[in-house]
Amino acid sequence: MISVVDLDGNPDAGPGAGIIIATGSRFDTAHADHWLQRATFTLSEAEATDRRIITVGSVTEALADIADQCRRRPHAAAICDDVLRAVDPNAPARAGVITESLAYSVLQAGPEFAGWLAERGPATVPDTSEPVLIDRDGDTLLLRFNRPQRHNAFSNAMRAALLDGLAVAAADTAIDEVVLSGAGRSFCSGGDLAEFGGFTDVASAHLARTRHSPALALD
Repeated sequence: MISVVDLDGNPDAGPGAGIIIATGSRFDTAHADHWLQRATFTLSEAEATDRRIITVGSVTEALADIADQCRRRPHAAAICDDVLRAVDPNAPARAGVITESLAYSVLQAGPEFAGWLAERGPATVPDTSEPVLIDRDGDTLLLRFNRPQRHNAFSNAMRAALLDGLAVAAADTAIDEVVLSGAGRSFCSGGDLAEFGGFTDVASAHLARTRHSPALALD
């Protein structure tokens, strides 16, 4: 169930249970602050620096798209809501990485993920001899994602290479800056979908994601 609360509307109006999406353009009232804290996330057509607010071209169209996705994947929608409510965006990264990975493991063992894998069919990941290019410019270490044919989608090989690069930065006290970039048109398009479902043991998959996490290494 999706409930929508208007940040610009009646302060006494409150949504019911389920996924709560706040919308509006006024963020400086007690009513707005209340729902910014409690909503799953907030949509606005106005630019905002608050990380809880997602700027979209059309709130109406975004809500319709979200409602359609929730109908198609109710388990994923509910668990995503749990993750967004559980994690403080201003807190250190560790809690967020662990929570997200546990949630993904739950979904990976469920029927929606199995259905998605069946729809996707077999997938192959193109090999890249150097998934991350490592260079040095004085005191700066340059790490460049190098899978432009996949918009630098994050693969297991890329994760291992990035961890190697970060280990160099951690060990060399002369390095005072690390610059991450991506070859081609994209910095990184997220996890490589071709590798999703590669682990059938969801507990091992969680341990692999969290014990070998570049995000935690950076944190």
